[in-house]
Amino acid sequence: MEKELTRVEGILIYARLLGLDEEIAAFANDTATGYVMPFNDVPDWAKNEIGYLNYKGLANGISSDMFGTTLKMSDQQFATLLLRGKGYSDAKGDFVWNQAMEKAVEVGLITEDDKSLIQKDPGFTRGEMVILAYKFLQFK
Repeated sequence: MEKELTRVEGILIYARLLGLDEEIAAFANDTATGYVMPFNDVPDWAKNEIGYLNYKGLANGISSDMFGTTLKMSDQQFATLLLRGKGYSDAKGDFVWNQAMEKAVEVGLITEDDKSLIQKDPGFTRGEMVILAYKFLQFK
């Protein structure tokens, strides 16, 4: 549980938390959307999820052509995903991505104690991700 989470691992967990398996499968088989995967660094086994989430505006890359698949995911990045999953939009100014943990406390997704625990040590581990994922599933 102390291993840090990569961006591709985090995004796949996020897709599962949102319960999008059927939508993702349908999207993968729908050529009518005209969507073209913009990222050059996404492995074949993750293209459907990352492509769908990017198409829907729920996940972004680190640049126009790179997702940052093997880079470590931060707590702020994962919190950004979770906030988007609950209808908040950094694109519309509801929050700033690098202050997503603060916004998560503000809206009641997590407590200040949760935030302190997660940010106690550098890096964002799988165990810390589980805390955020659990809180996301409990959040109304």
